[in-house]
Amino acid sequence: AAWAFDHITQSYLVRYIDTISMGIGACLG
Repeated sequence: AAWAFDHITQSYLVRYIDTISMGIGACLG
């Protein structure tokens, strides 16, 4: 229900932010 949705959303956001951070790190060298 709500907790499951929150868990999935948080996992997705963490993965998304981690990917963005890696991209920025690669650009900055």
